[in-house]
Amino acid sequence: MANSPGSLSPRQRMINMMYLVLTALLALNVSKEVLNAFHSVNYGLSNTNESTIINNDQVYSQFSYAAERNPVKAGPWKEKAFQVKSDVDEIESMIKEIKFELVKKTDKGVISFIGHVDEDGDAKKEKIKDISYADFIKANPSLKDKEIGFEKDGKLKAVQNDKNREASWTILRDKDLKKEQIPYGPNLKEKIDNLNNLLQDLSDGNDNLQKSITKILSTEGKKKESIKTPILPFLAKSESQGWLAENFKDMPAVAAYTILTKLENDILSVEADVIKYLQKEIDAGAIKMTGGQAIVKAKKEFIFSGEEFIADVFFGASDTTKEPVIYIGNYKKNEDGSYRMTGSYDSLSVVGGRGKYVVETKKVGLKSYGGLLKIMTDNETKFYPFQGEYLVAKRTVVVSPVKMNTFYILASKGDIDKKKIDEKNGNPVEVSVPGYAQENLSIACYEMTRDGKKWKSTKNKIKSKRDGKGKFLVYPTKTGRAVVKVIAKQDGQNKTIGSKEFKVKRVPNPELKLIGGKNGKISRSKSLSSAARLQATMGSGFDFDGVKYRVTGFTFLLVGDAEQVSVKGYKLSTGGSDQKKVANILKTLSVGDKFLLTDIRVKGPDGKPRPMDSKLFTITN
Repeated sequence: MANSPGSLSPRQRMINMMYLVLTALLALNVSKEVLNAFHSVNYGLSNTNESTIINNDQVYSQFSYAAERNPVKAGPWKEKAFQVKSDVDEIESMIKEIKFELVKKTDKGVISFIGHVDEDGDAKKEKIKDISYADFIKANPSLKDKEIGFEKDGKLKAVQNDKNREASWTILRDKDLKKEQIPYGPNLKEKIDNLNNLLQDLSDGNDNLQKSITKILSTEGKKKESIKTPILPFLAKSESQGWLAENFKDMPAVAAYTILTKLENDILSVEADVIKYLQKEIDAGAIKMTGGQAIVKAKKEFIFSGEEFIADVFFGASDTTKEPVIYIGNYKKNEDGSYRMTGSYDSLSVVGGRGKYVVETKKVGLKSYGGLLKIMTDNETKFYPFQGEYLVAKRTVVVSPVKMNTFYILASKGDIDKKKIDEKNGNPVEVSVPGYAQENLSIACYEMTRDGKKWKSTKNKIKSKRDGKGKFLVYPTKTGRAVVKVIAKQDGQNKTIGSKEFKVKRVPNPELKLIGGKNGKISRSKSLSSAARLQATMGSGFDFDGVKYRVTGFTFLLVGDAEQVSVKGYKLSTGGSDQKKVANILKTLSVGDKFLLTDIRVKGPDGKPRPMDSKLFTITN
């Protein structure tokens, strides 16, 4: 039976005992030691849950195999078993969502996942304050099966603010809910009650199993008697505060989180008991296999030279009480249809029915392997052949600048530090690595320094950010060289795959023109117009959109006259007091008179002022 002493391992019995003791201690004290102990128990239960899920999945795979071989006999039992799986998966998903909301509420909208780290190996902190669990998982599918938590002081923890006593009841309360609040508590209780009813129906005829299910999945509140005293006997009363309140009201966050994990543990354990009961109802021979096939499951079939090729070899839908023997090498088929190994061959180490085939790769090209899997049935020994292939390629990295092989300084360091930047200020780069999904690629950019005739990378990092799958924006601030390193995530670890160097330049000077003037000529009327202004634009040969220069000032000089005016801004003759002085001079000019715009100053995207060449204009009709 689920959670009966005989069916649990010593480790699981110890974890359950610790859980009961810690829950009792909460009523007396909430010391740091008690809270830390809850963290330890939580991850002990989580590890047990993972093992139970794997074992249950093996049983479901046996149901599928039996139904495929004999749909008439095993098909109905498979449907019943998978009905259990569907309901359990639904509750599991809801508990994950509740844990997500609990951490969001407790830790101010920040969450971490075990194994989800940055390139320095530090736990990534995801911001979830304004996002639902469904939307978060949709945006981060790789985190769906990862355990919430982070490592601190050598210990795994699920929540940072583990003392918080309000968050769990705010989320799971069954009354006084806010208008827009999702009723997680009532919904969870309803689903557990529905699962209880389903399992009771499926285990009809097995009284012990039904009693165990009732005991474990009961959501009835316990009746609490207050202590009767001779001093105030009228205060003595009994009440039931409900299952949700008993478990989650005024409960420290880490305790509530652990209770949810224990609830998962109970549900998975009951699931295991019921599907094993259904399995036995087929008959001893329908699930206990006397046939099957050797299966090869490669971790990756496309690998780079120097990496290991890893594949699992196992017997499909096998009897879990018997380990197969797996041979790697050449084999032949005998005339009677049986198989035998030939020449020299090796055997694989087998754990849990799976043999691990690991080969170091050096030479590139298509590689093949094969062998025989030996399995003992009740009646005989059988051999099943297997074959597989994998491709070994040289490691290559493609780093493609979208514009050219040059980065431009498109924003000032101050704007970058203050995050006043967007896609217009970034140099677009696309990266790809054969054999890796683009969402698993990232980049790190660094400034370079000259070492003799060569350039070498420094530790000065250049700002970059993701702009899509395999797409990034780079924001350099110094001229010279930069290197883009491509980082690939594999098996939860980050490693540098390759790199590419780029030149870093300032944006070229703009082209200047006086609005209203053409080919160095302008009429007096247009020169006095409000449209008359100096404009700095990038030429058609520059391939970056959105790069802008701003004219900040110039000096107006009348040719043949000592009079000159220093002007702030870009307008010629309208606007401030400087422009009024220019306008008064322009009104006195005749056709053929000339004026010079000199000391022209512009400011570009890098924030640095730049001097420009002078412009000479002649007054026309």
